[in-house]
Amino acid sequence: MLDYDLVIIGGSAAGRYAAASAIALNARVALVEQGMSANDDALYSRSLRHCIQNGDSWEDAIAHAHHNVATYAQENALEALAVLGVDIISGQGEFCRLPQQAFIINHRRLRSRSYLLATGSRFTLPRLNGDIPLKALTPTDLWQIPNLEALPDKITLLGSSPLALEIAQILTHFGKNIILAVAESSLLPLEDAEIVRWLQAHLEAQGIQILTNSPIHQVQIIDNQPWLQLGDTAIEASCTIVAAETHPHIEGLNLEGVGVQLYQNQLQVNEKLQTTNRQIYACGSLGGGYRLPHLAQAEATVALKNALFWPRFQIDYRPLPWAIFTEPNFASVGLSEAQARQRYGKQVMVIRHFFKQNAQAIIAEANDGFIKLILRENGEILGAKVLGQDGAEIINLVALAIQQRLKLKQLAKLSAIAPSLGAILPESAIAYQQRARSSQKRLKAWRETWYSLCRRWFS
Repeated sequence: MLDYDLVIIGGSAAGRYAAASAIALNARVALVEQGMSANDDALYSRSLRHCIQNGDSWEDAIAHAHHNVATYAQENALEALAVLGVDIISGQGEFCRLPQQAFIINHRRLRSRSYLLATGSRFTLPRLNGDIPLKALTPTDLWQIPNLEALPDKITLLGSSPLALEIAQILTHFGKNIILAVAESSLLPLEDAEIVRWLQAHLEAQGIQILTNSPIHQVQIIDNQPWLQLGDTAIEASCTIVAAETHPHIEGLNLEGVGVQLYQNQLQVNEKLQTTNRQIYACGSLGGGYRLPHLAQAEATVALKNALFWPRFQIDYRPLPWAIFTEPNFASVGLSEAQARQRYGKQVMVIRHFFKQNAQAIIAEANDGFIKLILRENGEILGAKVLGQDGAEIINLVALAIQQRLKLKQLAKLSAIAPSLGAILPESAIAYQQRARSSQKRLKAWRETWYSLCRRWFS
């Protein structure tokens, strides 16, 4: 007889969420912590951003961030899961294949119908040419620095992940000179090129120097100072922070022994979030992609249903929003314009509505930005991109519209509070409808005839 219905490996927020959700479904669940901490980068970044708006110093801001992380950890503590009925197991363990597949930890064999990997990932230092290793900080190291005076004024930041962009702007606010080096030809090469150009212009205007096509090749020591070879550029770098490539927390789990395959340091998973061993599922950034907690939770939900019942559910990323909490926010949901045109061709329509046309944006002096809606001719919403203040809040409304299969005409009927930034969504739909109606020659001629007849009848 099996010990559990599901064994979850990893102490990430998604793993703990999955454990609580499985208990709610009356499953017998074990959560193996493995000594791996949750990825708290998002909490630190958002907390520091909030403190910047309040004008706090770094010392006060980082102390506040630590407090927020600790408070959130208490709300999701292991003790609470244990009370619910989750079997909490701490220690280092690994998978075994024989005599039956199981997870061995503390001299116990945990046998289950399914397993869920929710260990999270970490930023890793790149492999370089030459014999001199790269000495650099990761975001986790940065959050532990109580006083920024410990860091030099000039900092090189490697990577174009969402977190890298947020850190670059945060450190710039606290007086550091930031060089942001990315290996690709642009920031966020997989995202909407128009929005990315606007975002890059904002970051550069704030003093961040951005080097594209600049992968790091090697480190050299010249006059006792480290120099980085970034593409064709060599720069002196007394301090480097790496927020680029991630590596999954899977060391020592013996995944190869149970047939779980990796590709370019990422787990191979299908649309049902099964690894190459169909009994073992994975969620979060283990399979690549951005390290975003809510996406990991959405994946955990799908993996959980497949693991406990029947593997027929597939992850659909199209209605899942995400955001980069720079200022202004860059928020996204659904298809980009390029993806939509590749799939639907000439059926695609694009609407742009600028924040300067919104009353609340004018009041808040945040009128630099726009919303971009990608639609089909029938009004179906394929995707949306927002660059502007509170873009993350606005994109949630679009995500709900996509999930509920609402069309543009239904967004136009939304009676949003005015003035508010959320009103920009129905405003953009109404503005498009007005332009579309004015361009319809037959309808315009019919209206003119109707008004002429009415004037005669009531004269």
